[in-house]
Amino acid sequence: MIQSAMDEANKLIEQQELAKTLTQTSEHLENADPLDALQVIKDVQDLIEKVCEKKDDIDIDQSIKNFNTDQLRIFNTITSAISSGNKVIRMFVSGFGGTAFNIQGLTIHRLLQLPVEQGGTAKYKPLSDNALKRLQQSLKDVDFIIIDEISMISNITLMYIHLRLAEIFCTSDKEDGWFGKINIVVFGDLLQLPPVREDFAFIALTRSQIEKYIKGMLSFNLWTLFEYEELTINMRQKNDKVYSEILGKLRLGYLANSDIETLQKRKIPFSSHTPSISLHELYEYFNNLPNNTVCLMPTKDICAILNNTMLDKLEAEEIKLIANDCYKCPKRLEKRVLKILNQDDDNACGISRVITIKIGCKIMIRRNIDVSIGLVNGTIATVITVSKGKTGIDSVTIKLQSNQEYSIKRLEYQFQIMDQVFITREQFPFCLSYAITIHKSQGLSLENAVVEAGNSIFSCGQTYVALSRITKLEGLHLINFDPSSIKANESAIREYNRLRKEHRPDLDTYNIPDTDPYKNNKIFDSVWSVSRHALQVQADNRNNILERPLTDFRR
Repeated sequence: MIQSAMDEANKLIEQQELAKTLTQTSEHLENADPLDALQVIKDVQDLIEKVCEKKDDIDIDQSIKNFNTDQLRIFNTITSAISSGNKVIRMFVSGFGGTAFNIQGLTIHRLLQLPVEQGGTAKYKPLSDNALKRLQQSLKDVDFIIIDEISMISNITLMYIHLRLAEIFCTSDKEDGWFGKINIVVFGDLLQLPPVREDFAFIALTRSQIEKYIKGMLSFNLWTLFEYEELTINMRQKNDKVYSEILGKLRLGYLANSDIETLQKRKIPFSSHTPSISLHELYEYFNNLPNNTVCLMPTKDICAILNNTMLDKLEAEEIKLIANDCYKCPKRLEKRVLKILNQDDDNACGISRVITIKIGCKIMIRRNIDVSIGLVNGTIATVITVSKGKTGIDSVTIKLQSNQEYSIKRLEYQFQIMDQVFITREQFPFCLSYAITIHKSQGLSLENAVVEAGNSIFSCGQTYVALSRITKLEGLHLINFDPSSIKANESAIREYNRLRKEHRPDLDTYNIPDTDPYKNNKIFDSVWSVSRHALQVQADNRNNILERPLTDFRR
C-alpha cells in the first residue's frame, strides 16, 4: 500500500501534478499579502521547479520508514484515498505543538488572492476575468492542497477559500463541489493562537456576516465537511518527557503547583528592580547563551525595545535597508496611502519598510528561500558584509550556524492596504532576530529561547505557543512567568471533545478547567522595559488584583 501510494506520488511529481502547499504563517497573521496573478503564477512555478529539481535527492522510502506510528497511519489513510479516487478527502489533522514538521509553501492569501482590508475584515470579491484565467491555467493540475496553522484561519477566511477554489475550478454548481472538489487537508492545533479579530474556523458564520461579507444567503458550516485525525506523539519535545508533560497541561490552560515551581526555576535572576539595569542584565545574560537563541515577546513594542538595545550595543555603523515601494492609486488617495505606509512599518507583508542592521548583528530569515541549504523561515544568521550599488544596498552576505555564507538579495512582496490599492515592496527577507513576537514564532522549533510570559500576555494560547517552540526545558529562559496569564480557549476544547467523540472515540475527552483558574495567583513582572503597554498592564494588575496562595487545578 505504501509503495503504490509512493508510485502515485512520484507520478504526480513527474507530471507536475503535485500538491501546492499553502501555509498560514505569521506573515498572514498581521494581515496578508495577496499578489497579482502574474506574480502568483511565478511563485507557483518556482515552487514546482524547486521540488522537481530536488526529488532525485530525496529518499522517499527512507523518509516513510522514519515516520512514527501516528504519522504513518495518517499518511496511509490520505495517500490510499487519493490513489483510489473514490472520494474527495477533506480532513483536519490536529495534535499539540511539535507533532508535525514545518513545510515549505505559499501563504493562502497569496496564492488564492483572497481579499484583505487594513485593520478589518474585507468583503469577498470574485477575481477579474484575466486574473481568473491566469490562476486557472497555473493551478489546473492541482489535486491536493495542504493548509497549515488552521487555528489562525477564521470561519470567514475558510469560506473565502471555498469560494475562490470553487471559482477557479468551476464547481459552484456541481454536486459536492465544495473547495473546488480538491483533496484538502488542514493541519494545526486549535489551542494555539486564534484568528486575529475573527472567529475560529469551526464556528458557523452568522447570517449577518454572510450578508455583509459575501452578499449571499449561504449558511452551510463548511467545517462539518472535514473528517478528523489526531497526532498524539510529540516529536519536538520527544527527548524531554517532563517538559512534554508540562506543555500538555499548559495547552489546556492549567498547571500543577509542581509544574509552576519547575517553570519558575527557569526565570532569569535579575538583581535590580530598575528597568534600565534589568535591561542591561538581560543583554548580558542573552550574550552568554548559545548563538541560535531567540527572544519571544508578546508585542511588537517589547520586541523593538530589546532589538534596539542589542543593536545599540554593537560597535559598528548602522545600515538602513530601505524598501523600494511602488503603488498605483488615484491621485486623491496618495496622501492616505503614504500615511498608512509611514504608520505601519511592515504593512501586512511581515517585512519592514526600513530594516536597521549592523555588521555582526543577528537576523532571522522570514521567508523560505532554499530549503536544501537551510535558508528557510526561522533560520538564524549573522550579517558579515553588505554590497552597495548605485541605488543603495544590493545584497547582504550572511553566515549561518553551519558557518556557510550566502549572499541574500531583495525579494518582492505585494500586499493590499485598501480597496484596489496594492503595494509592491522590494526588501530583504529578514528581521533582527534578538526578539520576535510570539505570533511570528508559531510553527518554529527552537533549541534555545528567552521568553517573556508575564503580565503582557494577552491572548489565549500565547504562553503555550511560546513555550512549546522550545525542544527541551533546559533551553527555556523566562524573563517573567505569570500563571494567571495562562489561558486556553474553552470553545476550542469543546470542539476537540466533539471531534474526539465523533471521529476518535478511542481518545479521552478533555476536562475543561475553571474559567481563569489562576486569576487570584498573579505573579507581578520584574520590570525590565519601559514599554507603555507593559507598564500600563502592570499598573492595572497591581490596582485590581491581590496575591493569594497557588491552587492545584489539575483534574
